[in-house]
Amino acid sequence: MKRFLLFIAALCGVFAGFAADRSYTVLSPDGVVKASITVGDNLSYAVDFGDKRVLEPSKIALELADGMVLGQKCRVAKLSKGTVTKSIDAKFYHRNRIADNYNYIKLDFKGGYGVEFRAYNEGVVYRLSTNRSEGFTVKNEVAEFNFGADYNCWIAYNNLTGTKKDPYFTSFENTYNYIPLSEVSSSRLAFSPVVVDAHSVKVCIAESDVEAYPGMFLHNTDKSHSLKGCFAPNPML
Repeated sequence: MKRFLLFIAALCGVFAGFAADRSYTVLSPDGVVKASITVGDNLSYAVDFGDKRVLEPSKIALELADGMVLGQKCRVAKLSKGTVTKSIDAKFYHRNRIADNYNYIKLDFKGGYGVEFRAYNEGVVYRLSTNRSEGFTVKNEVAEFNFGADYNCWIAYNNLTGTKKDPYFTSFENTYNYIPLSEVSSSRLAFSPVVVDAHSVKVCIAESDVEAYPGMFLHNTDKSHSLKGCFAPNPML
């Protein structure tokens, strides 16, 4: 699949039944960044940087073409967590090696899928995955980024080129606007990265590991303090 990154100068038990949500947390190695994951009828997460809540509870899910939703009615079958300390060779960077140090928590759910969260000193990553042997089609992905105030953000919209009117057809080149979240255009798609100025913390929404999967665009259709992922649809559906 792919991972979503919240690079911020900032980003749990066995669950039996659906009677109540269960919460899990993972801290960065320095203890400053915290991801709080809620499992129950929906799968959501929130992010704290020190004593500041930088991302309010935000849902994540995969909607499959057969009607199943990975991220709803979640039941934890296995929990694992740990620490990774390693380095990565950098081919095109100003340093030869990059530190890759993080704490992680992985929740495997009944139904053959799971989610992993990693907390770095610099940010948070999450990834939804499946262990299904049979193929399946993703109809839609839910990726919310809910903020607690009408912060300003640096955002760039798709620059439609040529005669195409397809909103997903873009050169990924445009100037950035510095506007409140509530003023993000409801009729245009933005591409990542998007940086939200949460006053003492800057939150950068980006993604990685996109292979054979549509990249994420962002939009705000209701003038709220939230951005939501938008993905090019499967033309066969």
